[in-house]
Amino acid sequence: MKVKRYLFPLIASMLLLGGCGNNSTASTNNNNPPSENDGSNNGQSDGGNNNQSGNNNNQGSGGNNQGQQSQGGDNLPTDKRYKTYYQLLVYSFADSNNDGIGDFKGIVDKLDYLVNLGVEGIWLSPVLESKSYHAYDVTNYYKINPSYEVTISNKKYDYKYLLDECHKKGISVLMDLVLNHTSTSHDWYRDHRNWYSGKNVFGDAMPDLDYSKTEVQNAVIEVGKYWLNQGFDGYRLDAAMWLYNSSGGTNASSVDHEKNYEYWNKWCGEMKKVNKDAYIIGEVLNYDHDKAFEYAYSGFDSTFNFNVRTQIENAVKNKGYDYVSAYNNDLDKVRRISDDFILGRPLSNHDVGRFTSYHKGMSDESAHYVTSFEDIRLANALNILTPGNAFIYYGDELGLKGTCDQGWDDMAFRTPMPFGTERTNSQTYFQGFKGDGRTTSVTLSGKTAEQDMADNNSLYKSLSTLINIKKKHNAINEGDMSKISGLNSDLSGFKLTDGKEDIYVVYNVSGSSVNYSIPSDMKLLYSNDPVTNNSVSLSNKSFVLYVK
Repeated sequence: MKVKRYLFPLIASMLLLGGCGNNSTASTNNNNPPSENDGSNNGQSDGGNNNQSGNNNNQGSGGNNQGQQSQGGDNLPTDKRYKTYYQLLVYSFADSNNDGIGDFKGIVDKLDYLVNLGVEGIWLSPVLESKSYHAYDVTNYYKINPSYEVTISNKKYDYKYLLDECHKKGISVLMDLVLNHTSTSHDWYRDHRNWYSGKNVFGDAMPDLDYSKTEVQNAVIEVGKYWLNQGFDGYRLDAAMWLYNSSGGTNASSVDHEKNYEYWNKWCGEMKKVNKDAYIIGEVLNYDHDKAFEYAYSGFDSTFNFNVRTQIENAVKNKGYDYVSAYNNDLDKVRRISDDFILGRPLSNHDVGRFTSYHKGMSDESAHYVTSFEDIRLANALNILTPGNAFIYYGDELGLKGTCDQGWDDMAFRTPMPFGTERTNSQTYFQGFKGDGRTTSVTLSGKTAEQDMADNNSLYKSLSTLINIKKKHNAINEGDMSKISGLNSDLSGFKLTDGKEDIYVVYNVSGSSVNYSIPSDMKLLYSNDPVTNNSVSLSNKSFVLYVK
């Protein structure tokens, strides 16, 4: 990561304080990586591109909005860290052996669905051994949840199988790694109680590790190195801001961010020694979402920008909202620190809920959601067409709405993926945590994932087309965003440029149709509505994309 010149003394002093050594840890129980020759399975115990040319008829539900697209010149991205990621919960995604719980083979069976969507990386929510449905309370850092590695006809489909098959299709795999705390059932808690700080930010069952201890620092470095050596391509680091926290709760004022930066630089440096291309994105989920920008000091490649949800909701719902300034204000805060830090862009995830649903436990102030086909199509488009790394929460490409009869949002956020009759059974993996564990999965179209994938008028098809356009145009990945001069006041939009090409995005949230003329020297990339002689009548919540 290129840090601004005037910050080099700060980072250098931090690295000297933290050191880059790799001191050995005590060898006891499961504190160290398992041997590759211990008889276990890879260190474990027991267990397309859819670029289309010509017309693409994308009709909104109940409307006659035909989408058109043609391809301009390619300007392929050179920074391999720019990708569109797909977050999935293994147990909720796809079940290959009919036990009601999703598994690694289930994911592989659905890889063509993800490749067709345009996904270049997946983020697996926690897959390490745990006793809960959410799995953020790790019981063993060197064991995969045995429910995810299934055996069918005497063949075991383990995490190595998943990694190999994903890599064959050009999909990188991020592990969700929880290093702030463990479960009280972890052997470390039994055998090394002094490795814990006595703080419990996330509850008594998940005690915080004590990062003032060299043994802890080195032990978690070994964890990270181990899974990179096993073939994972990087990490989403859970609760990255809470390592040095002097209070026992989620009081952000008690966090020592400077110490966090110091240690994460040390940790990330060791990861890059194993794999220089490892992608590391930190979760800094604070009431002040801007705090995530400051973690450009940390050595991460990225953090999540949780301002995105509010900004896109405003852009979709409010005519005249200054989306360009909102984006650039966030980017400027990062660029003061680092020239190449990449912000992650989530509309939904397992913590903040689904962008397509109002969740009972959220107040109107904190619930960001849209309800119509046209709204979520535009919301997804803006997220994809804004520079950075977009993160799609599984099912958002279908407008998935998760519900839970018991009214427990956490389960509603994790509802089964609607793959035909093969879908997982939430009662299997939620039972014992809340009520009978029953949830429902409803898409905007009312159809299954396979049906939406095959439907040229679907939300899936629109998103797939845009992701695959983004892969071919570097300006969408990392270009500069500016306002389009002379734009009709009833329209909104922005220009993206990387010095080689200019890409224009124009959209309509005025409430009625607006005529728009595409400049004659431009090439059309995509439109929801028919374009004739470079003219288009943009219906409400429609957009057009073109390139110079």
